[in-house]
Amino acid sequence: MAARQKGSRRIVVDGVTFVWRFPRRPTQSQDDGWPGVAVTANREGCPRATLFLAFPRRFHPSGPGGGEPPRPVLPSDVASGIRSALAAGWVADRPGKQFEVWVAERDAELGPGRE
Repeated sequence: MAARQKGSRRIVVDGVTFVWRFPRRPTQSQDDGWPGVAVTANREGCPRATLFLAFPRRFHPSGPGGGEPPRPVLPSDVASGIRSALAAGWVADRPGKQFEVWVAERDAELGPGRE
């Protein structure tokens, strides 16, 4: 997956620059009513080593999610997800299969190619 530049945001995590963005189209699970939000990230200059961060939270008042109050995805959330992925074995400078991290409010489920 090539990195899209428009709408990308830079973030520095432990001295390394990453680029993150919200997908321009909803993911399949968002089309099915999943109340979360996802972002993709990669190390700057390494667009083919993609990290997929899924945040299972309601992020917009009009979206699905029941009575749970909306909560945006903050840069600190993205930084935490990147750190978790690196600790779980994501190699940010080596092209390969998309690495997925499902970030819960207090902990994370990690794994390469989670399907």
